[in-house]
This record gives sequence, C-alpha cells and structure tokens, in this order.
Amino acid sequence: MKKFVFLILFCIQICVSAETIYVLGEASINNTYEEVKQGLSACEGVEVKKEIRGVVVSLELENPKANYYHLTPELKKKLICIEYFLAKIKNPVIIEVHTDKVPAGIKGKNWEFSSVIAGNIGDFFLKHKPAIPSDRVYLVGYGEFMPVINTSNNGGNYSNRIDIIIRSSIDGE
Repeated sequence: MKKFVFLILFCIQICVSAETIYVLGEASINNTYEEVKQGLSACEGVEVKKEIRGVVVSLELENPKANYYHLTPELKKKLICIEYFLAKIKNPVIIEVHTDKVPAGIKGKNWEFSSVIAGNIGDFFLKHKPAIPSDRVYLVGYGEFMPVINTSNNGGNYSNRIDIIIRSSIDGE
C-alpha cells in the first residue's frame, strides 16, 4: 500500500511541476492586474487595464512613421520603464501594434507596417538590458484590424497604439 501511495504522490508531483498553464480566469487576472498597476505606477503615458485577453498595458504610438525606421527616443523611454517590470516577472507577453493607416512614403499593407514596428519593439526588448527572454515575447501587428472600441471607461482612445498583454497563470502569477 505504501508503494502505491508513493507512486500516486510521485505522479502528482510530475503533473504539478509541468509547465505553467496560462488561462484567462478572473482571479488570476485580478492578481496580475494589481501587481502590474503597482509595478508600472512610475511609468508616464502608460495605461493599465483588465481585459479578457489578460492585463493590458497600453500606450499611444505617437509617431508611427518614425518608429517604422527605428524607435524614437520618446518611445524608448516609455518602453524602458515597462521593460524593467517585465524582466522581473515570468509571465509571457504579447506585443500588439495597432495603426490606423500606412503613412505616405511607405509601401505595403497596414498590418505589414504595424508588424515592422512590433518587430522593432520586440528587438528592443530582447537586446536591451535587462533583456526579456525570447520565449516569453510574442509579436503581432494588427494594423487597422483591431480598432479601439470607444466606451465611457476605455480611457486611452488611441487608434495608433501599442498594447502589451501580460498573460496570467492559473495560480495568479
């Protein structure tokens, strides 16, 4: 009987120590939201909100055309503040870039344009110190395909914006 109980406990340990599962449960989002809100309180121009996708850190993309070629110093300043917090946590993050149109002088589709900016931000996060591990960063350029839904409590109203979604695990990490 002792061997059987030991075997069951051993199997449970293996299952529990497996990779963390990330879900969008209300309790885990609430725990992560409070941590993110406090951790990014010193970052200017950053809005933190809870959504079904996870905890969303939004900031306005003030000059999309300039950030297409290389990140502007103003954007880098905001990203550095966010990066120091992201490097401390273990949660995966999704960097979304939303742009309303392709500026004059740039060829390509809007989602391609926003994807290049997302790549610039991802490159910055992966190479700048403290670097965020590449297995935790996902990049996507949505272009105009996820516009802001104007409501009385969505705050930012940015059509050109960067959303950094911080996923929450089942145990609230």
